[in-house]
Amino acid sequence: MKKVFILLFVLAALGASSIQAAGNSLSITAEQILIKETNKVSGPLRSAPAPVVSAWLVDSQISLTFLQDLGTVTITVTGTQGEVYQTSVSVTDGTELTIDTQGWPAGDYVIEIVRSTGKTYTGDFEL
Repeated sequence: MKKVFILLFVLAALGASSIQAAGNSLSITAEQILIKETNKVSGPLRSAPAPVVSAWLVDSQISLTFLQDLGTVTITVTGTQGEVYQTSVSVTDGTELTIDTQGWPAGDYVIEIVRSTGKTYTGDFEL
């Protein structure tokens, strides 16, 4: 587990990566999913807001780590075939959630995180 955490830390520094170890059974592909606020109110220019979630697609799992206390959120993943996943969870700083994508068809997907206030964050990824 410690090796995987260190590997994910290194992958985070690199952005998107694929690692295969010759002669071993380790084969990890990781791609960062950029999550951004989608219903932002326009106004005067300000510095970029602090990220609210770190999202990674690692092999057949989406790994979400929430970086702020967001209260209750609804997380929905939608593909070309429609909604494939939905859950509501209470999120505090450091909350982690894993979504298993094994068995989902190849294609483009959108992950949407909606706070109870209506603020929405989305990201796109491909399987």
